[in-house]
Amino acid sequence: MVRILVGIVLAGLFAVPANGARGHWVSAAPLPVPETSQVAVSLAGGDILLTGGEATEYGMPTRAAQLYQPADGTWSLLHPMHHARIGHTATTLPDGRVLVAGGLGDKLQPLRSAEIYSPAANLWSYTPPLPATRFAQSASLLPDGDVLVVGGIVGGSISATTLIYDPAANRWQPGPPTNYPHAQQDSLTLGDGRILIAGGYGGPPEIYDPARGQWSVVGSPRFRSHPLLLLLGDGTALYTSGAGPRGHGVTSSLVFDPADDRWRSTAAMNVRRNQPVGVELGDGSVLVAGGSGPQGSMLRSAQIYDPMSRSWLAAGAMRQARAAAAGVLMTNGQVLVCGGSYYGAVLDSCEIYRP
Repeated sequence: MVRILVGIVLAGLFAVPANGARGHWVSAAPLPVPETSQVAVSLAGGDILLTGGEATEYGMPTRAAQLYQPADGTWSLLHPMHHARIGHTATTLPDGRVLVAGGLGDKLQPLRSAEIYSPAANLWSYTPPLPATRFAQSASLLPDGDVLVVGGIVGGSISATTLIYDPAANRWQPGPPTNYPHAQQDSLTLGDGRILIAGGYGGPPEIYDPARGQWSVVGSPRFRSHPLLLLLGDGTALYTSGAGPRGHGVTSSLVFDPADDRWRSTAAMNVRRNQPVGVELGDGSVLVAGGSGPQGSMLRSAQIYDPMSRSWLAAGAMRQARAAAAGVLMTNGQVLVCGGSYYGAVLDSCEIYRP
């Protein structure tokens, strides 16, 4: 059972002493609705949209849609989604609208529904339904503006099927299947336009080439759930954090090089982290913060991976320990982190990392 954390979070800008670590954190306005495992996307004007996630003491999904406006540092409750969702995907379309697809509903039932949010109208509208229920999938924007949805739990099984949504025609159509089934994987669009998926349950990492419409298997790193897959400034991809086969957080990290499609070991984090926040910074490095640590501990600590030195650097600790939070790079180069969980309590607190 999840209990709501009751407390007052001040939005004043009071920095946490960093003790020589890189950057520091300041408080931000709290969420109108506490949430964990929500999905965050950036909108065309720099605002940040949060959808769904867990928000109640019983762990049920929410219909809430919340908007953060960096210009004045405030949150607004938007028109709610038609369906409560967790385990869904959200993708910003080229025209500024946001596609939300699948997930688990208000009674944890798998969903076929998909809907689109229009920031201009502050309204949600249905798209045609998915061919089958789907949750724990990944979604990526293709170069032509379509959306590729990959894998997930489809009809009760881990799936190798994919779907392509065409916003212009407002329709779903089957996409090329992956070589192996995948669920709860992370996905990343590489600099050359290909899409890399890795982690989660099912098969080894794969790459989709939109120009050829084909999937290729690329190596076989060890299993981990809830991984982070993040683009580095040198064009490589960092694969880090998550939990191993026994459910314990991992410290190991790998780097994928699209020049030769190979994985290489790199420096390990200084602590096991599962479900931390991971955000690509403007200078080409990556921030990883919080998460659950050894023996179920909750972490405030943060680290930065530097692709130039291939090492982890200490970052200032967060004000609040949290896992399964949302994190987004804002247009000013700072990082907004909000919500998440703390020993079972769902958080409304937010904070901003200043590099």
